[in-house]
Amino acid sequence: MKRNLEKLKVYANEFMNNGNSDFDPDKLYTYAVAVRNGEIEEDRKNVDYILRSILYFFCRGENFADVIEKYPLTLPYLSDVASGIGTQVLYDFACYYRDELGNDEKFFEVVDLGEHTYPKGLSGGMGLVNQLIYNDLCRLELARCYKDGVGVEKDYPIALRHYLRYRTDHLCQKWAEDELTEEELADLYAKMKSESDAEVNYPGLHFALAVMSAEGFGTPYDVSAYRKYYEKEMENYENGANDDSEYRELMEDYDSNVSASFSQVKEPNEKDIKAGDVVRFGKYNHRDVIWHVLRVEEDRALLLSVDCLESNYIVHAKCGDFSTDENYEDSAVRQFTSDLDRALFPTEEDTENFADLMIPDEQNDCVFLLSKEEIEKCGLPEAVPLAGAREQAMINGYDGCGVDVDEGTGASPWWTSTDGDKEGRLVFVNGIGEFEEAPMQMEGIGIRPAVWLKLKK
Repeated sequence: MKRNLEKLKVYANEFMNNGNSDFDPDKLYTYAVAVRNGEIEEDRKNVDYILRSILYFFCRGENFADVIEKYPLTLPYLSDVASGIGTQVLYDFACYYRDELGNDEKFFEVVDLGEHTYPKGLSGGMGLVNQLIYNDLCRLELARCYKDGVGVEKDYPIALRHYLRYRTDHLCQKWAEDELTEEELADLYAKMKSESDAEVNYPGLHFALAVMSAEGFGTPYDVSAYRKYYEKEMENYENGANDDSEYRELMEDYDSNVSASFSQVKEPNEKDIKAGDVVRFGKYNHRDVIWHVLRVEEDRALLLSVDCLESNYIVHAKCGDFSTDENYEDSAVRQFTSDLDRALFPTEEDTENFADLMIPDEQNDCVFLLSKEEIEKCGLPEAVPLAGAREQAMINGYDGCGVDVDEGTGASPWWTSTDGDKEGRLVFVNGIGEFEEAPMQMEGIGIRPAVWLKLKK
C-alpha cells in the first residue's frame, strides 16, 4: 500500500506541476483522500487545487451524478469554480439536485450561487448573453424559493425583491423567454395581504405590499393601497430611531421616486370615462399600464400611456431589419409598436376581457404612436407630454441602452409617428415636452404608445 501511495504522490505532483495530459480523476481523488486521512503529507493548497480540478472537469461535462456520488469531497469547492463553469452549468446542477435527487436545500444553495456568479475575465457576445440569461433564471428560482419556502425559510419581501430584479438587463429582454407568470405574482401578493389582514406586521411586509400596489405588480395598480401600506411600513420605525432594518431606507427611497400620483384610476370598461381621466389597461413587463385619456369622440376614447414602455434598443433587438427605416410607416419603430397589443395582454383572461376594446387606427394598428399634429390638436395639459418612468419598471435603470431621463424634469423622450425633414428621421418629444427630430436608430428615445379604446354605452 505504501508503494502505491508513493506512486500516487508522484502522479499527483506531476499533475500539479505540469498538468498531466492523462488526467485521471480517480487517482487524484484517491490521493486527496489519503492526504485528508493523514496517510500522506501534502500542502492544503495542493489538495484544494486537485479537488477543484476534479470538480471543474465533471461540472463542465455536466456529470453531476459522478461528482455527487464518487467525488463528494469536491462539492465544497463549487463556489471556487463557479465563474469558470458558468451560470448555465450551475443552473443545471441546481435542477439536478431538485429534479433528480429531491434535495431542495441544495437546489436553493446552488441557484443562490448562480445568481451571484459573473463571467470570469473578459466575456462578450453570446457567451455573455448566456451568462446573464442564466443569472436571471437563477434569480427567478430564488424568488420562487423564498415565496414557497423551497430549501429556505419563507421570506415574502425578499421574494419580491428578486422578482423585481428579474429581466432587468436588456440582453435578457432581447434573447430570453419570459418564464415569470402572473399567477405566481398574484399568489405572492395574496399571501402577504393575508398576513397584513391578520394584523401580522414585520419589517418589509408592507414595503412589499406597497410596491406591488404602486406598480400594479401581482395586483391592480392602486395608489390608496400604496399609501396605506407605506404608512404601515413606516409605523415599524416610528419608535425606533436606531432601527437597522434596510426596509426603512428602501421604503423612503421608493416613496421619493414613485410616480404613483393618480388618486383615481378607472377600469377600461367603465361607462363614464372622459377626457382627463386615467385608465388602467393591459400590462407590460408584468406591471399595469396606466393611460391618460386625451379626448373622447362618441363611442371611443384616445389614450396615451403615462410611461415609455420600452427603449429604442429593444425595438432594434426585436425587429432587426432597418432597411425600410425611411419613414415611420415602414419602420422598425412602427413594427414594434403595432405588435404591442400582444404584449399588453399576457393572460388568456386579459385577452378575453379587454383585447376587443381596442379600435384600430387608420393604419389598422391597435397600438400606435401619436403624430405631432394629434398631440397639438389635443391641447395637452402641460404635464402630459412628459413621459413618466416608474422607479421599479425601469429597464436596466434607463442607463446605457435604456431610455434617457431629463435631470430637471425626470421625464423621458418619446417618438411620435411624424416623419422628420430628412429621410430616416422621426419627430420626438424631448424631456421638457418640446418637439425635436432624430434618426430612427437613435438610442435613448422611448416607445410611448397610444390606443383607441371602445367605450361602454
